[in-house]
Amino acid sequence: HVPPDKPTDGPWLHEDHEFRWVAAMGHFSILIFLWGMLAPLTAWTFQGGRSAFLKLQSIQTLLYQAGTTVLSFMAFFFYLIGLALLIVGIETMETQSFDAPIGVLGLLLFGMVLLVSTLLILLVPLLHILGQWAGYRLLKGDDYRYPLLGRLAERWTAKSSLRETDDLTRQGNR
Repeated sequence: HVPPDKPTDGPWLHEDHEFRWVAAMGHFSILIFLWGMLAPLTAWTFQGGRSAFLKLQSIQTLLYQAGTTVLSFMAFFFYLIGLALLIVGIETMETQSFDAPIGVLGLLLFGMVLLVSTLLILLVPLLHILGQWAGYRLLKGDDYRYPLLGRLAERWTAKSSLRETDDLTRQGNR
């Protein structure tokens, strides 16, 4: 293995590589629950005007992380509901027979809520892996888009850049 030569003429870190690196770190920050959304938010806020690429990546990353966070909260909510149903079901079975309709209904509801909670709890780490994959692809040089959110973010940034262009044109005509 021969390491590549460092460039001797010109800057070591080019601006387009810096934007790519910052966008990738935004994708990697999905591992930090809630606080991880600050990385793409600050990149979008402070550097979004300098780079359309970074703006698009930051917006789609922020949307993706917000959706993953909502799913995490939903999983926790379903888990708590299932726990409450289990406690109520156990109390009901102690006072009534097991064949009581309320006891069977409680067990069925507990089973359904437990299934939904388990599926959500298993889905969230897969979404974290997808976020890390997006960061890896950006560092590799690809232009990564999340399957649905990428198009939504692209449309939104295109509309906002058109509005900014129209505003600048109107100011120039005055």
